[in-house]
Amino acid sequence: MIKKLTAHRPIEILHGGRTLPLVVDSVDEDGKRYEVVAKFFIAEHGGARAKIAELFCSLLAQQLGLQTPMPYLIQFPEGFADTVTNSEVAEKIRQSNGLEFSSHYYPGLSIVPPHMSIPRDFELQAASIMTFDGLIQNPDRRVDKPNLLKGDEGYYLIDHDMALDMFDPGIIGGTPAPWDSTAVGSNSYDFLKSHLFNRGLKGKEETFTSIEKTITSLSDATLMVILDQIPEEWWLNHDKYNELKEYFNESTRNSSAIVNLIKSSLPND
Repeated sequence: MIKKLTAHRPIEILHGGRTLPLVVDSVDEDGKRYEVVAKFFIAEHGGARAKIAELFCSLLAQQLGLQTPMPYLIQFPEGFADTVTNSEVAEKIRQSNGLEFSSHYYPGLSIVPPHMSIPRDFELQAASIMTFDGLIQNPDRRVDKPNLLKGDEGYYLIDHDMALDMFDPGIIGGTPAPWDSTAVGSNSYDFLKSHLFNRGLKGKEETFTSIEKTITSLSDATLMVILDQIPEEWWLNHDKYNELKEYFNESTRNSSAIVNLIKSSLPND
């Protein structure tokens, strides 16, 4: 199960993100120290929906064999905000009323630059990431905004707070499922034409086979394990728990259609 940490002291602010993530020295219940990146999703940045998206997608990515910084839940003790020199970040901490999303800090990883080509050894991983972004309906890993880290062992996925847009108002309980192209009337995965890896995977449709099989293997029990790690207080509407689980159960049953639609977004010029 996901670890819960307590913030000990601020280290630095990462100014590249709209939420102004804060690197924090933190401690678990056994006194072990962790350096993590904490994100604060006040209402204007998505609130509880964004926190659920970050944690759910991070855990789902790991289950699908993709690399993502280890997620943690973190709480900020009273008075912590007073130790933060940036007034905007300090105010976000004061508005925090419970657990926040955080992830392991990897200072040795580099941010993937825009328009970077895909190394041959990373093509399978790139196809899996593009498929994952289609699965979670994440439009925020683009050529001009990669939201991806890179190390010697490949890519590490970050920033999923804009995913799961089926939440509200979206697909769940509303519009047709994105893989039902007849009902939708168009390709709901066309947003992937702007994906970081779209042009680099042109003509390499075979690289999508492995991730399709992995998605198909997702079980109801696995999804419940993931969902049960999301803090109770984050669920503003408890019906969304079951609706989200059912949506991804249906996704696994329609993985072939999803992958085919994603591949159809690749350039053919």
